[in-house]
Amino acid sequence: MATSAEKKAAVGGVVKRAPRSVFLIDDPTLANTACEHMDLVLLPHPKYGALARFLVIGQSILEVQSVACDPSSWFIGNSVEADGTLYAATRIDALFLALPLLQTSRNKSAEHEGYFVEPSQILNSKSFPSSVSIPDHQWQKICDKKDGWDGPVYRLNDDKLTQWLRYKVEKVAQSLFENQMQRESKVDQAAPEFDRLPLATRKCSLGLISEYLSQSNFENLLTTYNFNYSDIYEKKSSKPSSSSFNGVLITGDSDLTKMPGLDNQGVKRKKEAAAPKSKKLAKVDTKGMKSIMSFFGKKP
Repeated sequence: MATSAEKKAAVGGVVKRAPRSVFLIDDPTLANTACEHMDLVLLPHPKYGALARFLVIGQSILEVQSVACDPSSWFIGNSVEADGTLYAATRIDALFLALPLLQTSRNKSAEHEGYFVEPSQILNSKSFPSSVSIPDHQWQKICDKKDGWDGPVYRLNDDKLTQWLRYKVEKVAQSLFENQMQRESKVDQAAPEFDRLPLATRKCSLGLISEYLSQSNFENLLTTYNFNYSDIYEKKSSKPSSSSFNGVLITGDSDLTKMPGLDNQGVKRKKEAAAPKSKKLAKVDTKGMKSIMSFFGKKP
C-alpha cells in the first residue's frame, strides 16, 4: 500500500509532491482504513526505551519494521520514489506498551503493594497514543480493579501478568509449530501442549515475546519455565551465518539508532579491512630468452 501526504508544498512556483513510502499491512480491513485514517507516531519501545515508529489505525497499534536494500527505489504510478524501503506493519497488543506505564504508576515498594490509578492517569504520557483506549476486560487480564471516585482504578498484578505472558508465549509457540507443519504438508497434525513442543520452538517463542519485555519481566517469566537467560540467548559465533541476507537490513524502525557510524540495528560498524597489498613479483632469470621485439624484426 503506497501512502503519501495530502499536503503539497509550492517551491519556486512548482508544486512538489511530498515523499511517499510503501507499507505492507497483513490485515485487509486495516489496510483499507489506513488509506484515510492513519497516524505514524514515535513511541518508546517497551523493551529498549528508544523511540520507535508505530502505526495507529483507529484503536489498533501496529509495530513498524523496515526492510531496506541499498540502492533501491519504488515505481509508484508514473513516478519513481528514491527511497526503496519497505515498511511492514503488524499488530502489537496495546498492553505491552502500557506495561512500563503500569509499573511506574503502581510505584510498588517492599513495604507497599502499590497504588490503584485511573486509566487516564496511567496513559497520560507521550509513551502511549492518546487516541487509543484500553477496554476494561483488557486491563483486568494483568491488573486488579477497584471502584474509584470517577470510575474504575487499576493496579498491576504480578501473578496475572505472568499468567498473561505465559498465554502469549504458548500461543506463539503453537503458531510456530502449525506453520512448520504446513510447510511439511502435515496440516492435520494439531499442536501438542507447550511442554511437549520441540525445545527449539519453545525457545523461539520465548525469544519473540522477550522483544517486548524489560529484562526483569523476562527473567521472571523464564523462571516459570525453568529456563535461564543464557538458554534463550546463546552466545553467537563470530563467524557470519550463511543464512544472512546479503545487503538487506531488516530492523525495527528507530530514529535513535540511525546515527553516523552506526548501522540500522545500532551496532557500531567495523572499519572495512584494507585490501591486501600485492606481493612483489620475483625477478626471473632471462638468460637464453629472446626479447619480444625480436619477433617483429626482419627475417634473415
